[in-house]
Amino acid sequence: MSYHVYGFGRLCLLFILEMVCRYLQEAFKVPLVIQLTDDEKSIWKNLSVEESQRLARENAKDIIACGFDVTKTFIFSDFDYVGG
Repeated sequence: MSYHVYGFGRLCLLFILEMVCRYLQEAFKVPLVIQLTDDEKSIWKNLSVEESQRLARENAKDIIACGFDVTKTFIFSDFDYVGG
């Protein structure tokens, strides 16, 4: 999920998707895993590794602000968790 790469129309779609995910998490009491694909941004958008990691951190802040249950949500960056 990226607010910084997509235009305004995609932002609205992603916001709706996040609200659906939050509802499902609350309704079924299930964990949620969110992968930040900063490695792909670095490759396909011609961004430096540092810039793609910075954007991933900003995206994580936006996602956290949506109100997911912090005890049941795992957000990870490909560069930080998988390596790169």
